[in-house]
Amino acid sequence: FGDSLTFTATVSGAGGTPTGTVQFLDGSTPLGSPVTLVAGVATYQTSTLTVGSHTIHANYGGDGNYAASNNSLSQVVSGGATSHTSLGTSGSPSTYGTSVTFTATVSGAGGTPTGTVQFLDGSTPLGSPVTLVAGVATYQTSTLRAGNNSITAVYSSDSAYGASTSSVVTQTVTAVAPTAPLTVSGVGLDTAAQISWKAPTSDGGSPITSYIVTSTPGSKHCNPVWTSGTLTCKVTGLVNYTPYTFTVTAVANLTGPASAASAKVVPRNGATYVALTPNRIINTVTGLDCPGATPTPLTANLGVNFQVTGLNPSDPTINVPTGASAVTGVLSVSNETTAGFLALMPVAANVSLTSTINFPIGDARSTGVTVPLSSTGGLGVLYGATSGTADFTFDVTGYFVVGTSYATYFTLTPGRILDTRTATGGHKSPAVAGTAFAFQVTGLAGTNVPSAAVAVTGTLTVTGQTKPGFLTLGPELLGAPPTASLYFPVNDNRATGLTIKLSNGLNGAGQKTLSVTYTSSTAGATANVIFDVTGFFVPGTAGAMYVPLTPYRILDTRKKLGLPGSLIAFRGVSFQVAGKGGVPASAVAVTGTLTVTNQKALGYLSLTKTATNSPKTSTLNFPKGDNRATGVTVPLGGGKLGIVYGASPSTMTCDAIFDVTGFFVQ
Repeated sequence: FGDSLTFTATVSGAGGTPTGTVQFLDGSTPLGSPVTLVAGVATYQTSTLTVGSHTIHANYGGDGNYAASNNSLSQVVSGGATSHTSLGTSGSPSTYGTSVTFTATVSGAGGTPTGTVQFLDGSTPLGSPVTLVAGVATYQTSTLRAGNNSITAVYSSDSAYGASTSSVVTQTVTAVAPTAPLTVSGVGLDTAAQISWKAPTSDGGSPITSYIVTSTPGSKHCNPVWTSGTLTCKVTGLVNYTPYTFTVTAVANLTGPASAASAKVVPRNGATYVALTPNRIINTVTGLDCPGATPTPLTANLGVNFQVTGLNPSDPTINVPTGASAVTGVLSVSNETTAGFLALMPVAANVSLTSTINFPIGDARSTGVTVPLSSTGGLGVLYGATSGTADFTFDVTGYFVVGTSYATYFTLTPGRILDTRTATGGHKSPAVAGTAFAFQVTGLAGTNVPSAAVAVTGTLTVTGQTKPGFLTLGPELLGAPPTASLYFPVNDNRATGLTIKLSNGLNGAGQKTLSVTYTSSTAGATANVIFDVTGFFVPGTAGAMYVPLTPYRILDTRKKLGLPGSLIAFRGVSFQVAGKGGVPASAVAVTGTLTVTNQKALGYLSLTKTATNSPKTSTLNFPKGDNRATGVTVPLGGGKLGIVYGASPSTMTCDAIFDVTGFFVQ
């Protein structure tokens, strides 16, 4: 090292002597500038090559007569004086995560070496090379893995001293427990839950080999062996509709602490929703899919079954497929010869303890419903009366399928988004017979139905109608719709609960809409329309899933069932729903039928999440002395529903009935 070296390149060629230049290189690094050939020879002299092996190249660039050429040789540069590197540690063993300092001292005869030291754990560099200060270099770390680490220090050499490597220092690091896993969450499944989490910020110095997931209550576990990939496992053996929390513990060389508990996860075997374009599947007046060969009205106290699934297999926009567990739709009655009720049920019976719609003689009526299907995909209907016959229609608006493939439900505090009397929803004038109009549903302040929603639940009300007829609520503008949502005479405020598909397209504001058509035999007839939204369906599993129930009566104030007596005007009360008829404590909403009877004055009933004396929306409107019913989808508050009778004077009373048909569980 330090000796002067001269490299000589001789370039020859047939028939003459090449001219031009030669570039000398150390590997790929040029050694000075190109050197001009003199009589075919170029030389380069240097004394700065570092200690070690070098490959020296001579690249001839060519001239007008001779092509470029190159050659190379190996040059070994020996070190100068011998150096010695020693290595020490601040302490071994150490604990993972605590700081350890390694000190390398480089010495040599006759002076103090300069340059850098590279610390290594085995063959892995620890940081960047460290510059010697008075022959000493230090490196501090707290990230060595648990176990025995082989640490060395490699001195690089300088102009006076050659390279040297220390002896191996064994640094023993003791593992600690990993920290707690992070962000534990879960999705409820049928008698199970799928739990996910993020890895701890520290594994304690040794690889995590498994995790322990534990439920509360029940102490159910899953113990995934883990090397890489998604952190998730399925806990089985859980009880449906029971809220659980979950913690996760990491296992490495030691077992770490449990994570923070997840939010509540509710196992469920519910169904998700598919909204359909409303379509009529049975009409006993015309014989459409009538159980008999010819148009056949219902006979009092004789149950009849009709098919719901598989009627339009070539058109998925209107077909209810095999495997559906429940449907939403509108049940209408007409041409009744005796006052009574219709009851929908999975399988027809000649007696029913519940009712779906009540009516007097000769009054066309309708109600929205959510009802379970039979195992064969049908429904049963019963006309309950002392005698007589009645016609009915059923328009399907959607269906539920067990599993997580479709849309789940989100409850809302009921909010009015359309009222043609006040211009709420952008329509100041009443609906005109035969002329459809649309109103915005998504993206409204106050209700906040998202644009991803595919359907909504709510209450449709008519008032101020000048002629009898019916309203149709649906996703698209139709001047002559083939289905009906709400039938009515004149001078009679009527309402019904509905589950209805939103528009496929967007309006000018980029939002989804619903459309209303007033159908009447009298041209120019008008009616005011109100719609109160109570919830919405969005694709995915974030919302609540539906579980249909066999219809079950949980409130009947005539019999002091659910409440101690009749409702008194503007005195809101609550009645228990959870724990009745199969509704679990974890239910967030229910479907069912609300019925009023024995009302002393015209008015309305309002179902609310909690009891109130002054509700902002109504659920069922009625005159005096008329048994009325409507289908509902309503959120629960603490497992209860609030109910209030709106009437004047405040001494008026009425009786209320509620039959539950299913529930939603988060």
